[in-house]
Amino acid sequence: MSGVIQIDLSAHGQTAGPPLADVLNAQFRVEAWTKRSTLAARALILISFPMAYLLFVGAANRTAGIRMALSFWSLTVVSLATCALAAARARRRLTRLLAEGGGRVIGASPDAAG
Repeated sequence: MSGVIQIDLSAHGQTAGPPLADVLNAQFRVEAWTKRSTLAARALILISFPMAYLLFVGAANRTAGIRMALSFWSLTVVSLATCALAAARARRRLTRLLAEGGGRVIGASPDAAG
């Protein structure tokens, strides 16, 4: 969720909504978890190729290799799910903080709306 955050502090004063530091911290968390989720998705794609190759060539003789690839793949899927859930939770918190303070995000990229 990269974009410009607009908060109307003149109409409400600083005490009406959440402190500005909380909003900026929430935005930072959204961006950090989104980056981690993207990294985990790329790692999942990268790990899927060796696993698919081992399955394609007949991994009956290479059970240790397929087990190791499958364990790395499973770990990456779990980390991807964890990052995606944390990013969604941080995005909801940011939306709530902006709604409380009368703010909005201007110019967010369409892929970050997810």
